[in-house]
Amino acid sequence: MIFVYRITQNQKAMSNDTENYHDQQVEFTYEGNEYIWEGDYTIESTWEDESEYAPSYGEKEVIIDHTTSLSYYDEDLEVNVEVKPTTSILVELQFQIERNY
Repeated sequence: MIFVYRITQNQKAMSNDTENYHDQQVEFTYEGNEYIWEGDYTIESTWEDESEYAPSYGEKEVIIDHTTSLSYYDEDLEVNVEVKPTTSILVELQFQIERNY
């Protein structure tokens, strides 16, 4: 004789949300300089509702879609300096957007 047990688990409800931001301006500090970034970004949020076995859980991801301009003010030369967006600068920008969200 074979017994078959069917185990059902509580399925957690997962939710996703996407918010697009266009023509934004963000100020942040990177390596001692105050940068101003202008462009578009998206925030993608994913979360699971609380269950009887686990607390609710969520994640947010900031995606830089487009950079219109990125610059900082050089106090020695007294000019605005346009820079190319490097990976490390964009990571700091993403952190700043997350902190302000």
